[in-house]
Amino acid sequence: MNPAFVFLVIAMSSRTIDKCRISPLNANMRYLTNAVNQFRMDTGRLPTTEEGVNALVVRPSGVQNWQIGGYLETTKVPKDSWGTPFGYLRDPNLPGGFGIYSCGLDGITISDGNDTDDINTWRTNDYYKVVGMPEATRDNHTSRVIVAIVLPMVGIVLWKGFGVARRRREQVPHEPQQSEQST
Repeated sequence: MNPAFVFLVIAMSSRTIDKCRISPLNANMRYLTNAVNQFRMDTGRLPTTEEGVNALVVRPSGVQNWQIGGYLETTKVPKDSWGTPFGYLRDPNLPGGFGIYSCGLDGITISDGNDTDDINTWRTNDYYKVVGMPEATRDNHTSRVIVAIVLPMVGIVLWKGFGVARRRREQVPHEPQQSEQST
């Protein structure tokens, strides 16, 4: 099997795996965002950063009008696509005054959801959040992806094309040369 083809299949399948992790991750972050907004409507306040998304399933002390049974369909807060608990940050500078984030593949954040590989609700481009790419390098990444896909394909075409030309030359029968005979 052609190595360039194998490379292309592996590259495309890894991107599919990333997308398979992102769709449920984004759905869970929207689900938690909606639950936090419902919590705010009922109680008149947001959960604190310390209470986090656990305030959606366990009633914080001193909170009035907390919905009996919690704000989620289960008694457990969902985890991100890598099995790590979601982070929650209460910050008036964020949209809605709070944010929810995943620590991404490495499961670690040192900046409350702002590491390059963290996926959060205050950045909007899902694809680049998955690969942990800062905005400044997106164009550079796109060109590298194009080069990584196009160059092997050009190589295949050239390799196969030259092989066809060689086979054609080998298959053309040579006409015997007529020798000059004097009769």
